Amino acid sequence: MRFRITGLLLVILLLLVMAFTPSGGLKQLAEDVLSTSGESSSYTGDPLLKFLGRDFREIKDNMGEPVQEGYSSWYGPHHYLLYSKDDGNIRFCSPEGARPREAVSLIAGRGVEVLGVRVGMTFTEIEQLLGQPDYGPEPRSDKLYYIDYFLFDGQLYVSFSAGAPDGPTSDVFIKKQQIQ
Repeated sequence: MRFRITGLLLVILLLLVMAFTPSGGLKQLAEDVLSTSGESSSYTGDPLLKFLGRDFREIKDNMGEPVQEGYSSWYGPHHYLLYSKDDGNIRFCSPEGARPREAVSLIAGRGVEVLGVRVGMTFTEIEQLLGQPDYGPEPRSDKLYYIDYFLFDGQLYVSFSAGAPDGPTSDVFIKKQQIQ
């Protein structure tokens, strides 16, 4: 019971501090609070990110049957579950050979919201919510522009892509760095 009250007070304090903190510092503030609270994996409160590190069976139990399930070499060889949500697609990926099949990464398309960001926002809009990216915006060999974040003490890699540095994002790739 005391843990719930402490957690509630922490959330209230975080909301109050965030209300008076410039938006560029929100990313750092959230990471600082989460790392000091001992809950560094609190990104699992996000409706999609909570499935990272989970078995495919558990994802199906919570989200229902996927639109498609299969194997692909896109972003490296992996098995995947494909869902349609919020007018966009979400693909949970498990590396080839993983037993049991565990969602290590996800790819979400336009219209999907994750970490408070809706895919389709511009890099500038994303920076207003998540702060300065750790990398980018820079072009890569596929002629797309990317911004990358390493969030939650490096446990989560997040990469948004767009066709132009000031254009709308087309997708986000998110990978849990430390599978336990």
